[in-house]
Amino acid sequence: MSQLNCVLRIITMLRTAHILTTYLLLSTGILISGCSAQEEPENEQYLQTQEENYSEDDAWNPADDGYRRARMAVTFLIEQEGVLHEVDNSRPGDPVTTDIDWHFRLSAKRELDVWVLADLRFRFPESADIETQLEWLRSEPYFEVEPDATQDDSAYDADDQPIINAEGTIEFSSEFRYARPNAADAVLTERVANATGRPVRLAIKHMEPSMLGEGYEVTLQITEDYTGEAINTLTYRDGRVDSFTDVLAPDEDRTIKFVPALKQGPVMPYPMEGEQALPEIAAKNREIMNEMLAGLRQANFAEKLLAGIIAGLKTTDSKDALILHYRNDGGEGIPMFYAGTELLAAPLSKNLIDFKIQFTLDQ
Repeated sequence: MSQLNCVLRIITMLRTAHILTTYLLLSTGILISGCSAQEEPENEQYLQTQEENYSEDDAWNPADDGYRRARMAVTFLIEQEGVLHEVDNSRPGDPVTTDIDWHFRLSAKRELDVWVLADLRFRFPESADIETQLEWLRSEPYFEVEPDATQDDSAYDADDQPIINAEGTIEFSSEFRYARPNAADAVLTERVANATGRPVRLAIKHMEPSMLGEGYEVTLQITEDYTGEAINTLTYRDGRVDSFTDVLAPDEDRTIKFVPALKQGPVMPYPMEGEQALPEIAAKNREIMNEMLAGLRQANFAEKLLAGIIAGLKTTDSKDALILHYRNDGGEGIPMFYAGTELLAAPLSKNLIDFKIQFTLDQ
């Protein structure tokens, strides 16, 4: 077995607990050096021969294995706003007034052609052998008809502009005012910010059965492209006024992990990777997964514990239909989306998030 094949076999065994893979490889002392690399030239020659002998007639047709064509629609909406008027008279003769008024809205949608399973019902194969169960646990219910380059984190064109695969809009506005009439320096600080743009990419990075609850869990990645500015004004006690402008622009992709409503007991009783050959790894995986589940419950799903994890994704399924939906209008557990240099520490008067994936079979 080549060194590469050995490493791939080990990684495959640990795929389900992908967030733990690095930890496990280090802690279990797996000796990759035990896999000889002497067979590599022979394997390379074999692969080259196979590639030369391949023809279009050998191409796999998913329909032959029961897969069906479908349309996958992904929609995402978040709208948040806050208003605050606060007067602090804790220091006699030196009152402080703070006013904040802000609004953020992001809407995005995307549709793509996919192949889906012959049966879309979410059914764990309890009676099957462990290899079948593990295969189900690490499987996704769909794959794209044509692999999409925009799923790649490096999906940018020759001009270093992100490749667009989504439709939608981004709007942000913010006004901040801080007045302290008896201050020794600036008696009034103001900041007015505005930004507009669009989501350029909406990618489903992972969609797989969840061990935290019933149904699927989904990792969503959004790439935003917007422009704007924030004008800052300082008014001093002697009447001088200083003004400067900040440029607003996104600096990274946004990733959110949606998981089902959290199971009240331990993690789902699915088999763990390595349960047969490496039971100590399976035991450690399950221990850490249960610790994460308990931590999420204790934090009431708040992003303060694990940034970007939102619990409550519902799976609605039948043989010919599958819908994953999360909606929260004013409840807890929604991360503050617009941050950066803006001062948004105000009570939320609007806090809506709506995420949906729907598969529709081709007629």
